[in-house]
Amino acid sequence: WIAESDLPGFTAAICARHGIERAELERRVGAQFETASGHEERSLGLALAGTYACYSRALSPYYRGQLIRGSLSIETGPGAHGLTAAYREALPTGQLLLG
Repeated sequence: WIAESDLPGFTAAICARHGIERAELERRVGAQFETASGHEERSLGLALAGTYACYSRALSPYYRGQLIRGSLSIETGPGAHGLTAAYREALPTGQLLLG
């Protein structure tokens, strides 16, 4: 359902799941970006750092129509632009790791 959701529908589902009002969710997101924008470029990396859920449709004809779950992990590293990323997918044949 995530891949087929529009932003307002996804936001409503997150608010309902966590028992939070939309205005409060938007305030928290805004506060996070305000904190990051007040610093040098390094804080942009800190704002991006985290683990994200990723979903895509299977490309293999054998698994056509199945939803493949993946994750993207972004970590800060040394240097002004030090970011490392790793993408993982839980495929029916095993785990795929790029990074």
